[in-house]
Amino acid sequence: MSFSVVRGLASITRSVPTAVVESRAEFLGEVKAQGEDQARAQWVIVALMILIAAMAAFNTGAMAAAERRRELVLARLAGASRAQMIGAVTLESLLATLAGLVAGAGIVAASLAEAGHDPTGGSLMIPLGQAGLVLGGAVALGLLGTLLPAAVIGRAPLTALAGRRE
Repeated sequence: MSFSVVRGLASITRSVPTAVVESRAEFLGEVKAQGEDQARAQWVIVALMILIAAMAAFNTGAMAAAERRRELVLARLAGASRAQMIGAVTLESLLATLAGLVAGAGIVAASLAEAGHDPTGGSLMIPLGQAGLVLGGAVALGLLGTLLPAAVIGRAPLTALAGRRE
């Protein structure tokens, strides 16, 4: 650097208390460290969102199973096998999960419809592997959130639950 540039930078750092003179390597190191901190914070947020979604799925499944307890018990007492009950609950759960995914995808598509038209941001790209992972996780969570509570209710003795009122 020339002497005049060094003098100019020194005068700026004296007049502006927050100004710092650093090399390119120092600056890029700080930018990289900030990016890593932001990535860690984003992963914490993603983990919390997954935890909240799991809690919501299991709470909804437990409430639905509790509401349908008599219906499930009466079907078993009428002769439905355990496999038939699991098949019926699985089919219902899968249809409800797929309906939720379609509704969610529609909402996302509507909210991101203009995102790809930003002249400074470029086109919007969705990695198919990550999208598939999210969709597969949602389906698994929807099925588990419904099937596990129903299985717990299905393990209770049928005669104990047959005449029970809520």
